[in-house]
Amino acid sequence: MPDTAIRPQASVLASSIARQQLLLDGMQTRLRKLQSTIVYPILTLPPEIISEIFIHCLPVKRLGESDVVNPKEAPLLLTQVCGAWRDIAISTPELWSAFDVEIGWPEPNLLDMGETWLKRARERPLSIKLASCGLLSDIDHIDRFVTTLWGRSRKIRALELRVSVEDFDVIDTPVHHDFGILQKLSFHLQRGLGGSAIDREPLALFRNAPVLSEVLISEVPPSLITLPWHQLTKFTGEIYTITECLEALRLMPNLIHCAFAAFDSSPSSPTTPRSFSFSNAVVTQNDLKLFTHPTVQHLELFGATSDSALRANSACLLGFLTLPALETLEIRGVEDYDKVVLDSFLSRSAPPLRKLSVRPDESQKDGTDLCLSHAFTTLPLTDLEVWYPKSSPVQIAEMGTSITSRRYSGDCAKLRSVRVVSGSRCTFSEADLLPFKQLKASGMDIHVGPEDESVV
Repeated sequence: MPDTAIRPQASVLASSIARQQLLLDGMQTRLRKLQSTIVYPILTLPPEIISEIFIHCLPVKRLGESDVVNPKEAPLLLTQVCGAWRDIAISTPELWSAFDVEIGWPEPNLLDMGETWLKRARERPLSIKLASCGLLSDIDHIDRFVTTLWGRSRKIRALELRVSVEDFDVIDTPVHHDFGILQKLSFHLQRGLGGSAIDREPLALFRNAPVLSEVLISEVPPSLITLPWHQLTKFTGEIYTITECLEALRLMPNLIHCAFAAFDSSPSSPTTPRSFSFSNAVVTQNDLKLFTHPTVQHLELFGATSDSALRANSACLLGFLTLPALETLEIRGVEDYDKVVLDSFLSRSAPPLRKLSVRPDESQKDGTDLCLSHAFTTLPLTDLEVWYPKSSPVQIAEMGTSITSRRYSGDCAKLRSVRVVSGSRCTFSEADLLPFKQLKASGMDIHVGPEDESVV
């Protein structure tokens, strides 16, 4: 086609595009004018109401989840919508009172983020969660960040740290800090980075925490962290040896609630196990005599797995304890439940036990050997829960008969709730279920059978 024919067509096309652009520009201008006249209902609310709505927008984290410093979630997301929302969010200190961050490498904005976040919290009590997924010493400005964080120590009400041994020197600054309102502390040791807590001096960061009452420590022996032990009333020790459990109990004379995941050998040194027995002779040989704690009212013994793949056998701790004030005993997720040890513990302690729950690890289904011995019938139990009884239909039926006969003879008179959960669906005869039906008819709360269905 000759060039003289192409040029007119190109001119027409260019003219058409120009007209379309003018139309588009006009439409955008009208749209902006229209938007400026629109009144969004939420913007008519008082800032105080919007602020309260923002507080309810904060994400609810599931157990184990971390990092609320997320630009895709409140509160940071609220600052990105419009200028009005940003101003309201920044002026609402409740939105910034929880600082939950997982530090990786590198973190170029960590210092600015920490300073800004804590400044926005103003004088609100703080809940801090700090986890490292590497060595803190590798992070830029980590010393200044920690200085900023502990500079607000007097405003920290709850603190959770997940760090490695190598991080101790980073967080344990030589400056004396006042954790004046700290009530709850969780300290988890991150493993796999080549360090040992035994190689350093005790962590002294929390030596001044006058109202601290609740502590959870994982894998750090009590001798390697300085705490106001005498004032603690609630304590959890995860991945502790029997020796460390007893050491912790001796340090806390006013303890009321305690929980342990205990090992009878060092979880980090499975090749050099420490063997414990429940006989008094062997206990004496190992310098682990029976220990009596007069104030513990609630004890939980739970399962755990160490990094060396050892399983906790927490229930064996009962062989070394006498707890005369115990009201609640829960044994869950363990493999080593031993009714002889439990019977001996209950007879020795003679506690005012109200609730007993025995729930072994699911791998031990049909493995709980629990019978209502004399140790049980002399206790003022109101709630009894047994999971995965051995020889399910037989033992369950015997338990029902025993409870019925002893209840009407005066023993077990205070029992109000019985929950017996079998590991599989069992077939019961009417004779097996009759005692439980009688108990239920008398007003007792009864569950017999699989977790999701009672056959009574």
